[in-house]
Amino acid sequence: MGCEARLVRNRMSWFAIATFLAVSAAHAANGVWYGTADGLWTNSLNWSASPYPSAGDTAVFSNAGNGRTTIDVAGLPMIKNLTFTSADAAAYTIGAGGARAQTIVLDRMSAITLDASAPNSQTFNANLKLGPDRGATTNAFQNDSTTCALTVAGDLLCPTTGGTSGYKYLFVGGAGEIRFLGNWAKMLGHLTPTMMAV
Repeated sequence: MGCEARLVRNRMSWFAIATFLAVSAAHAANGVWYGTADGLWTNSLNWSASPYPSAGDTAVFSNAGNGRTTIDVAGLPMIKNLTFTSADAAAYTIGAGGARAQTIVLDRMSAITLDASAPNSQTFNANLKLGPDRGATTNAFQNDSTTCALTVAGDLLCPTTGGTSGYKYLFVGGAGEIRFLGNWAKMLGHLTPTMMAV
């Protein structure tokens, strides 16, 4: 069996998953991007915490990042949550080298959030791989800004090996625009978006 994704845009469903992710995030090791040394995600000198945020962690973008706003994610094994927040947050591009040049693996339960307080749109040039294997995942995309867009220019990828096949749930919520510009399953499995009322 290939990978099947279910796209969910429902307020009650989103509330339930947001609550779960918030509780999960409270136990994660957070890191704030400062861009102190260079534009490399995997350089711990760029973060408020060492080592850099990775699997199970939350990466927070809440400042100007010392002008280093295109983040090279080469070598990043996995990330749980990415949050863009505060009036000082710059316009970031996650993934160097243009659209689809790099890939980020999202943890099994992950959230990408653009907070209402952030004054700039945010872009993911990197492909987003839904989990490390074929197993079930719940990935949430939340844009609470009515003036800024959250754009995924890379592809959404679905792993075809490892684990036991399960659904890949995509929760899309918030008052703001979320753009998926890439392919839904370039070269990896079958990704079938399905609207669900839960």
